[in-house]
Amino acid sequence: MLSVKSKLEILKAILYIREIVREGNITRAASKNGIKQTNLSKMVKDCENLLGHPLFERTRQGIIPLSLALNITREADVIDDMVQNVQRLYFSPKETAPVKICFSKGLHCEILQPINDNIEYVRTMKNADIIITTSKPRVIKDMVVVQTKIGRSVTQTVWVCAKNQAHIVALAEKIILLLNR
Repeated sequence: MLSVKSKLEILKAILYIREIVREGNITRAASKNGIKQTNLSKMVKDCENLLGHPLFERTRQGIIPLSLALNITREADVIDDMVQNVQRLYFSPKETAPVKICFSKGLHCEILQPINDNIEYVRTMKNADIIITTSKPRVIKDMVVVQTKIGRSVTQTVWVCAKNQAHIVALAEKIILLLNR
């Protein structure tokens, strides 16, 4: 039975091999992943020695992945999908707290009736996750700002500002769609 440390080393090697195949170049794969080219080259040589087969054909033009490297790449894609699913399901911040929305004076929140998300309306912009305003906002740290127009015959410019968090930005996108109906 392999230790967790040994399993992590194998997993790391599998993912690096996939990066090399994708990049078509050890130097680019190393640079993209923040490691030295010499360390990545050594890791490839160690893997090839352990497996007893070459992973790449080395030519003057660069490296060509052999079938073993391509097979490992396919397995790495499956592993990567699994890791992303686990991260999304269990390690992402929970969205239990209501999203706080602030409308500027003159705008009404009836447009948001179709949204079933966990929303709380607040009166001040200070604590809001999403701000919908008719005046151009000053630069708001850590917020995404979108300018849009509402109305059919008479239009009005509004700004939708959202904290740069995936679930809040997704809700802001729904609000923009509702504003543009």
